[in-house]
Amino acid sequence: AIFGLSEQELIRAGCAGLADPQDPRHLLALQEARRTGQARLELNCLRKGGERFPAETHFVVLSADSQQGFVILRDISHRKEAEQALQEQEKLLRMVLGLLPLGVWIFDQQGRMVQNNPAASVLWSSLRHPAGSAYGEYRGRQTATGRFLGYEDWAVARALDGGQIILREAIEMLGVDGQRKTILISALPIRNRESAVTGAVMVCEDVTEQKDHATQLERTVNERTAKLRETVEELESFSYSLVHDMRAPLRAMQTYTTVLEQEAGQHLSPEAL
Repeated sequence: AIFGLSEQELIRAGCAGLADPQDPRHLLALQEARRTGQARLELNCLRKGGERFPAETHFVVLSADSQQGFVILRDISHRKEAEQALQEQEKLLRMVLGLLPLGVWIFDQQGRMVQNNPAASVLWSSLRHPAGSAYGEYRGRQTATGRFLGYEDWAVARALDGGQIILREAIEMLGVDGQRKTILISALPIRNRESAVTGAVMVCEDVTEQKDHATQLERTVNERTAKLRETVEELESFSYSLVHDMRAPLRAMQTYTTVLEQEAGQHLSPEAL
């Protein structure tokens, strides 16, 4: 059924007629089987119509003198197709990770880093310190509380040990150059079909520049608000002084006008009044 041949056609073809003549591994398998008595390998075979397909083969030589033996063969076309599809998915994943401006790390169940993207390498290399444990190599503290992080405080440790999901947690980290960086860290556990945690994914974003801009903007707003408040206070003081200082002259002018009207009103024209 695998080759599309009848039993008689299989007997006439023999091993040499079933194997792809362009696959050099067939000859190597026969040589290995004659030398050791058996050989296991994958090689290409031919169906009745000439179609090539991958097969997993096990050559067994029964007697070195008689050159007799048998072959156990299994069509692995579907497995190869699945492996090819998986390779394409992994290639796509690596390409996407390579394009991401965010640092991405994948950890196994023991907390060992098994994969990361270029952005992660650039970010982490600027933060690494020669210290003890994997997490001890990095110095950080929570922005919200100011508390320095121990092993169990890191987002990836909480995702691995407790299955927690941590999103955009702000951490202030000290770089190898002495500069402080603000990093937003997200960590999510990886679970198998039984929901057991088998690893974790961590995503980091360096927001130091944005935070510096926000800090500068806040400082500018505070400075301008203070200046505006000072100006308003000065205007209020000036207005009060103006009203207070002009009160006596205005009262004198009003009195003078009243006296003038009473004593000389009959001599003044209606327009003057």
